[in-house]
Amino acid sequence: SFPSRNLYHMQRSNIIRACDDFWPLDPPTFAWHVVSCAFNSLFIGEIGFTDWDMFHTVHDTAAFHASARAVGGCPIYISDKPGEHNFELIRRLVLPDGSVLRAEMPGRPTRDCLMADVTRDMKTALKIWNENKCNGVVGAFNAQGAAFDKYQRRTIFYQTNPAPVQALLRPLDVETIRAASSTSRWLARAVHWSKGGQHKGEIRKVLLPHETLQFQLEFMDSVVCSFSALHSIKLDNGSQVEWAAIGLEGMLNGGAAVLSEEEQEAGEGGSHAAVVEVKGQGNLLVYCSARPVAVLVRQGEQEQSLSVDFETDQQLLRVPYVAKGGEQVRVSVRF
Repeated sequence: SFPSRNLYHMQRSNIIRACDDFWPLDPPTFAWHVVSCAFNSLFIGEIGFTDWDMFHTVHDTAAFHASARAVGGCPIYISDKPGEHNFELIRRLVLPDGSVLRAEMPGRPTRDCLMADVTRDMKTALKIWNENKCNGVVGAFNAQGAAFDKYQRRTIFYQTNPAPVQALLRPLDVETIRAASSTSRWLARAVHWSKGGQHKGEIRKVLLPHETLQFQLEFMDSVVCSFSALHSIKLDNGSQVEWAAIGLEGMLNGGAAVLSEEEQEAGEGGSHAAVVEVKGQGNLLVYCSARPVAVLVRQGEQEQSLSVDFETDQQLLRVPYVAKGGEQVRVSVRF
């Protein structure tokens, strides 16, 4: 994937393969494939966008590889047998119009696993960070047990049943968040998936940059966690409302659907609004510390007021929207 002649073609395309092929019938390579993609992207991601190769959606490790592609900042493509597709998994990566919620950069290992052996020390989780336009995203993976053997010239198992590993996820794992204030607050939303694609749980919590979420990952488990900035609006009555745009519900990297966010006066009555521009279609998840007084959705010149679902105990707002033809939708949440 890395001969020098490839550099001479980068004026035509700056997409670079970051790894060997995905081998769906060679079990030792399943986790090693993602590890090599992440660590190679640390270098070649500085000169191009990395291609993490295809994967199968009907496969024992489909969820593991889908989570990796979600944080990899790479193209999404599959090579399933005709007629054999896991559409539920595909819909977590691909929008109805065929576009994908791709992160902004090539995914790279986080600092705390950069110099660790995430394949053979039997204790370190592979963690990959990336950023979207308005938030950060981190994936954690138990990739222990197999690695490339330089003597046999192939990937082999060192442990066929690796023990669980602990993964600590924090906002500071995202390099661009390191520039934020140490007192800034972030809404973390982490979803845990098993090797076979079963949903094992979800955590949503407000964190300072150094604070962590902890997960115990079985072999080839994965977690995808988004970190959204927590904003505070001071109302005219002196009270404050906190809010954070989480992203598109049901997507592995739903935070990539958020294109911009701001606060503004909403007009009559001196009310204030959190304004979020999004793409795609589905439910926009917004964390709100208080129930909104109104929600408006604008597409083009048309604006409508919606009656939306607000979970008081979870402080979670769901706003349904449809962005047609690649257009953006503007959501105003008024307090």
